Amino acid sequence: MELNVSGKISKILDLDPYKVKTLVVSSSKKVEIEVEIPDKILADIGWTPSEGDAVKLVFSENKEKVLSSEIAYHGKIYGKEGDEAYISFGGLLAKIKGPISESFEINSPIYLGISRVSRKRKES
Repeated sequence: MELNVSGKISKILDLDPYKVKTLVVSSSKKVEIEVEIPDKILADIGWTPSEGDAVKLVFSENKEKVLSSEIAYHGKIYGKEGDEAYISFGGLLAKIKGPISESFEINSPIYLGISRVSRKRKES
């Protein structure tokens, strides 16, 4: 199984005091993905995410498919409810909402790759 999702960051939640941000990515395919990323990882790759940033997410059972991403996680699908799937990456959480959630099976291992595509340009 491999799923590629391109979308834009629609919201950023700051999870203080945990030094983690939740990026909410919306796609034109009626998919919404929430993924937690530690501030330290964002600092290490020099990324201060902003609403409107374009990103690409790759979900795969194959580690090699995500190694070229700026951020790569390995985790397990721990729950499904309706059109939502829940993933834990060693305590960092992700939620996939929309029709693609049907592709995920509980207790399956999964890799996630996250890459920036472009930044939203500020209008003058």
